[in-house]
Amino acid sequence: LLETEVIDVCGYKVFKDINSDEFYIVSPDKMDKISLAYMPYDNNLKCRKTLPNRKGYMIHITSISMDVGPGDFITIKGSYAGFGKTLKKISGNEFPDYVAPVDFNSITIHFTTDDVYDRSSGFALRVSCK
Repeated sequence: LLETEVIDVCGYKVFKDINSDEFYIVSPDKMDKISLAYMPYDNNLKCRKTLPNRKGYMIHITSISMDVGPGDFITIKGSYAGFGKTLKKISGNEFPDYVAPVDFNSITIHFTTDDVYDRSSGFALRVSCK
């Protein structure tokens, strides 16, 4: 059973599984108001979503679906005591399962798109602390 937790300014949809510690992040999308056609996501986005980590736990990120244009990227950055480090940068159709090291206080998922329109459908990620 999922409940909508947040739809942030950039358009990320975040769903929390109320029966577990898992939640889901879905890429921004939009509806074209002229043709009423579904448009995957905007060009020139610079979105980020920070996920806190519980002390002693690792953050696990698993792809449910992944279709990101060639000039668009998901970047995962870790933060500890105010210092940040790029952990993973991904584009295309494959998102390998990822586990953030236990020593990070939080990770931030950055979604950056270029100015080229393509028909990519975006992404959906499952995130949990274990």
